[in-house]
Amino acid sequence: MTRVMPSSSPHRQAGIVLILAMLIVVLVTSLVVATSWRFELGMSRNENRWHGLQGRMVLEGGERLVGKLLLVEDINDPTDDGKADHLNEMWNAPQTVPIDGGAITVELEDAQSRFNINLLALPKPVIGNGSGTGNENRGGANQPEGGSPQEVLRCKNDPELFDCKFTVAQRRFIRFLQTLPLNEQDLMPEEAIALTQAIIDWVDDDNNVSGFGGAEQSYYSGSEVPIVVSNAPMTTISELSLIKGITPELYDKLLPYVIALPANGDKAAFLNINTIPDVMFRMFNAKDIQEPLDPDMGSQLARARNEKSDPNFAPGQGYQEVNEFVNDAVVADLQIVTDANNFDSAQLVISTNYFIYSADVMIGDKTRHGKSLLRRDNTNVTTLWRTDANF
Repeated sequence: MTRVMPSSSPHRQAGIVLILAMLIVVLVTSLVVATSWRFELGMSRNENRWHGLQGRMVLEGGERLVGKLLLVEDINDPTDDGKADHLNEMWNAPQTVPIDGGAITVELEDAQSRFNINLLALPKPVIGNGSGTGNENRGGANQPEGGSPQEVLRCKNDPELFDCKFTVAQRRFIRFLQTLPLNEQDLMPEEAIALTQAIIDWVDDDNNVSGFGGAEQSYYSGSEVPIVVSNAPMTTISELSLIKGITPELYDKLLPYVIALPANGDKAAFLNINTIPDVMFRMFNAKDIQEPLDPDMGSQLARARNEKSDPNFAPGQGYQEVNEFVNDAVVADLQIVTDANNFDSAQLVISTNYFIYSADVMIGDKTRHGKSLLRRDNTNVTTLWRTDANF
């Protein structure tokens, strides 16, 4: 007997059609949302790439602009012969320049207003032979650390004396470490010496441990995370955080005042006495004194620089010769030393070759930051390094 299948009811067919229609709507909606999201993401990426490229071009254009400024910095100041660099020059004023769709804010800093950490690796010259490091610098003076026959005999008899054992840069750094305001207590001279010796071992080219505070590869190999000692000049000041005894707090305190720059030859970077921060004047003292100047005396020495006046130059232009700083009457009034030859005056300059260029570019709602290290010679400004980190 033939069996007749019952036909589907109209209501059931309508339900299936509705479900299919809903599935199609969901599928199409999902495709539209996915396509729209990918499109917006692609547009956002393209916009970021465009703004990034535009920002980079503007940052590099800013470098060239400040390079021109550095070469003609004294064009509007007929009283200055351009020999000295000081904080009242045009380059020291931040500038904001409008550009298409935004603006760029440019700031220059004298890199030689910071202590060049690589100077700590320079060897101690042979006292009495009239030789220094052999370094010269634009518009400045590099007085050798030679000494009188009496000094030669004195150091020969006791080579562990402070000025006999350490170079001028090392002596200054030891004093400056003692001026840093730390949470617990300021560093004692012995602690500052130990830290300096550890840094010396990091940047010098041998494996000989410097004094009781030094540390070479054997020390760092035993660390929880082994580190390879560079035994070469620092390329970035960030290396300082890896060195024995440098705590995060100490590193943060030092960071605004130190930098890694060349220390040998005609490209060596010495301190510019006209641009160093006032707090750094405490690192100057008699050669044989390991403690820094007291805060009041340091402030007076800084004020002598800041208020320096010369009838031949506009006010506020600092020293036109390093010897003016050494022989300044206020130094004698402060009785820092009784003899100028006993004052730590070597490796100082009154003009600058190295500058830190910092800029912020805002285009639309996007901001890009850039930093560069610039070197100026008599006819050209060269970009040595671009980074978002520290020099």
